[in-house]
Amino acid sequence: MRSVAQTFGISAHNCPGEVVESEDNHFLEPSTYIDPLAIPEACARDAPLLQAASINAIRVYSVDSSLNHDACMKTFSDAGIYTMCAPCILADLATHS
Repeated sequence: MRSVAQTFGISAHNCPGEVVESEDNHFLEPSTYIDPLAIPEACARDAPLLQAASINAIRVYSVDSSLNHDACMKTFSDAGIYTMCAPCILADLATHS
């Protein structure tokens, strides 16, 4: 089963990858991680699709705190879509394929 965000284009969890511990990687993100809430064009594209499917919540596994998320958060808020952030852990990934 695919996650809603994967189905509609935002890669919700790109967690597999080599994690490099460093001063600027406080949340231990993999080096291949792409923050889905930092791509305003993708959020603007996907929000109407999520609304049309009567989806009112999305789960994002992690965000890059150094990036700006204002546009995506406003887009989803205006669409009545709740955004939940949850840490990416290997046990959790085992349930999503």
